Amino acid sequence: MRVPPLLDSPDPTLLAAIAPDAWQTLVEGVRPAAMLVAIDSRLGERLRAELDAEDIWQDTLLHAWKARMTHRWCGLRQFRRWLLQIAENRIRNAADHFDAACRGGGVQHLTLGPGADASGRGTDASRFEPAVTATPSREAGRRELAAAMAGALGELDAELRDVVRLRLVEDASTAEVAAALGLGESAVKHRLRKGIEHYTRVLRRRLPDAVPRTAPVG
Repeated sequence: MRVPPLLDSPDPTLLAAIAPDAWQTLVEGVRPAAMLVAIDSRLGERLRAELDAEDIWQDTLLHAWKARMTHRWCGLRQFRRWLLQIAENRIRNAADHFDAACRGGGVQHLTLGPGADASGRGTDASRFEPAVTATPSREAGRRELAAAMAGALGELDAELRDVVRLRLVEDASTAEVAAALGLGESAVKHRLRKGIEHYTRVLRRRLPDAVPRTAPVG
């Protein structure tokens, strides 16, 4: 697949004056369905009862749009990792809010999105409008693909699952996967080939139109 010129830009100030349609291109480039799987794995059972990954993802985009001028563009992979860092911060803030509500004698339902952030404070939605990129049909398709991806990962043997998850969902390089799992790179490559074959077969069974990515984004 040809990489859109925007995603291959060497300009470190790319995000400073980015247009809404270009922002959409960047967001689609980080594979939102895989981001949902990555975010859901970080939520934990307690927060998952109050929020879902889509809530955190939309909140992440709001905060990324607000902070876009602080990000030094170094390519799509670094942009994706920046978004994951923001998502992790939003999850921590949501957990803090949940804990504070429990200590206060009741649990308030957490509502994220254009009207509120994870602390429960309101935001000026008009300032963040370009960051809210999903139409209802696109959001539904993204959720469906994320569910199929998570289900396909769940059918893998554990030794293959971790390699495939780190490579395809977390966007780790072969060397990073090897370091995280204490394996040699040759062992990672072997498990990845075997794991992707099984993962692809299961994913297409669950969602026939799915086109799985078999390498990091950049």
